[in-house]
Amino acid sequence: MYPNPTDGILNIELSTDSNIDFSVNIIDVIGEYVRLDSKRSFTGIYKKELDLSEFAQGMYLISIQINDEYINKKIVIR
Repeated sequence: MYPNPTDGILNIELSTDSNIDFSVNIIDVIGEYVRLDSKRSFTGIYKKELDLSEFAQGMYLISIQINDEYINKKIVIR
């Protein structure tokens, strides 16, 4: 994920050689989340440019669920 901090545009990239189900969510400081994208039976390279400019400035958590595992990263929108 880059850039971090961001002025509104966040790039997410991942690659896989096997079929995965995944979702990308953004979670605010009070725990509310919005699903940004999801794919089922995905294989290959995933690149997505997310426009987060509608979100208020502050710290957020990007949560990527891959099958039954979670990857969580803090991001700052300025």
